[in-house]
Amino acid sequence: MSDPSLSDQPLQDAISLYQEGRHSEAARLFHEFLRTNPRHFEALQSLGMIYFQANEFERAQYLLGEALLIDPFYLDGLCVRGVALLRLQRQTEAISCFEQALILKPDFIEALSNRATALMEMGRLEEALQGFDSALAVNPDHAPTWNNRGNALLGLQRVEDAMASYERALALAPDLPEAKRNRAETLGYLCGSNSSFADTAFSRGVGFIEKGQFENAIAQFDEALLVRPNFPDGYTARAAALAGLDRLDEALAHCEVAISLDPEYAPAFELRGDVLYDMKRAEDAVESYEKALAGDPDRPGLAAKRERVLAELKKLAH
Repeated sequence: MSDPSLSDQPLQDAISLYQEGRHSEAARLFHEFLRTNPRHFEALQSLGMIYFQANEFERAQYLLGEALLIDPFYLDGLCVRGVALLRLQRQTEAISCFEQALILKPDFIEALSNRATALMEMGRLEEALQGFDSALAVNPDHAPTWNNRGNALLGLQRVEDAMASYERALALAPDLPEAKRNRAETLGYLCGSNSSFADTAFSRGVGFIEKGQFENAIAQFDEALLVRPNFPDGYTARAAALAGLDRLDEALAHCEVAISLDPEYAPAFELRGDVLYDMKRAEDAVESYEKALAGDPDRPGLAAKRERVLAELKKLAH
């Protein structure tokens, strides 16, 4: 007869490699083990953690979800899966994970703080602020929560309160990079360096759009527009993020604001044309593209867009 313990050897080897920090080798062995033991809790949760640490959040949340089917009381798994879902911009599912964790442990600081962060990313800033305060009632020395609380306050245009929150975070964790950056930018705003603050927030927002993280982009554009309200680039970029979320009416309204600030601003007219086209208003889209071309005849790809929509309209006319 074969020794049953031999079947566990790949698992033990994988665990040893994981503990040594040799994650890619460990992952390979965990996968091998799971092919014949697909419902093994430790293998699922360990592999999920490896993928989480590698920023492969889709795989991480799936594997941790499978582990949680076996052990629904796995607190750390609930919280880490929630964070992975946050990174994937799936805030509602993330909140569900954090709330399940809080049912099991109402004073779980990480779940309290991360739930508030999810609410903030959804634009529910007052609820987020209450959530951060609830977390700090459990642990008033939790520096990341003070930092994120500052972000919520900044979104609520309570700039001086945000500054105080960032300073509290740094008093607790002087090297916390997010708090250092946020404090410096907010200080620049309070001291009148509005242009630098707006440019930084705008650049971050553009970066979030490139990653498809439209809610995060909107939050950054809101910060830029807070300190530079007559900023056509900011309204146009915010419109692009709204369009990415299929909030087309809002996107169109933001394009109109940008155009009102600069009646010859080609990027706003082009984006307005894109939004109108998506709204099945092709003739209006062509008119908007023509206005964009009047302002910037050499704008890459713009003439081709106009011709494509015109060709579609001619087909419909026949």
